[in-house]
Amino acid sequence: MTAAHVAETANSVTVSFLGKPSVQASVVAINSAYDLALLYLDRDVDVIPIVFRGLPSVELGESVVVFGYSTSSTGNLTVGNVTGLTGIDNDLSKFQFSAEIQPGSSGSPVFDSAGLVMGIALSSLDDSVYQLVNLATRGTIILTFLDANDVDYHIADSATELEVTEVVATIREAVAKVSHSQVQ
Repeated sequence: MTAAHVAETANSVTVSFLGKPSVQASVVAINSAYDLALLYLDRDVDVIPIVFRGLPSVELGESVVVFGYSTSSTGNLTVGNVTGLTGIDNDLSKFQFSAEIQPGSSGSPVFDSAGLVMGIALSSLDDSVYQLVNLATRGTIILTFLDANDVDYHIADSATELEVTEVVATIREAVAKVSHSQVQ
């Protein structure tokens, strides 16, 4: 999965997991309203599955970890907190967080302090009105999208809080870099 705005205008999509050869992928479903895209890898890749967070879905003030591939082939990490339980104009499908979104990290998973996916990073609103507001699509919306597309997934309730280095060790090989060429 990634954000729809990352994949919807792509001619081709390449997915790269840390330490594994790149794989071509096809975009099989897009939900522009929630900015979600589902990718299908053209061949099997032995990867560590991510686990989605069950309950509670998002709590104000809790720690978040965003891991993606913006400026480094080995990944980039930002940490922060949930700063709002809704998106702009009280959009219940999103939440706000303070971990910075680096260019190229849009579409990356947002993890809780136990290493469970609680959302997908979408965008930063960096202007004089919003200061620095980062938005993510809620995990509950992602799970509904996966259900609608008959995709199996794992879910667990958030429990043991880990150190950030432990979260990274848990998730690093499960998060892929998504590259694409744009439609001309």
